[in-house]
Amino acid sequence: MALAEQRILITEDKDFGELVFVRRLPHPCIIRFTDMPIGEKVAAMLDLVEQHQEEMREGSMIVVTRNRVRIRRGEG
Repeated sequence: MALAEQRILITEDKDFGELVFVRRLPHPCIIRFTDMPIGEKVAAMLDLVEQHQEEMREGSMIVVTRNRVRIRRGEG
C-alpha cells in the first residue's frame, strides 16, 4: 500500500530488508528504527527530514539506531 500511495514506510520490523534486498521487491522509502525510545525516534525523524530528503525520495532503505544512520540508496 505504501508503494502504491508513494508513502514512506516507518517500522521497527527487520523483515522488510529481506523483502527489499533478498526478494528484490519494489518498495517505497523504508525507515527502520531499532530499540529507541519514542522521543529519540521523533528527534531522529526530524533530522532525517532535514538532512536526507533526496534519499527518501529515491526509495532508500534507512536504518536508524541511537548512534548511527545507515542508508542504502534506492534505485528510484
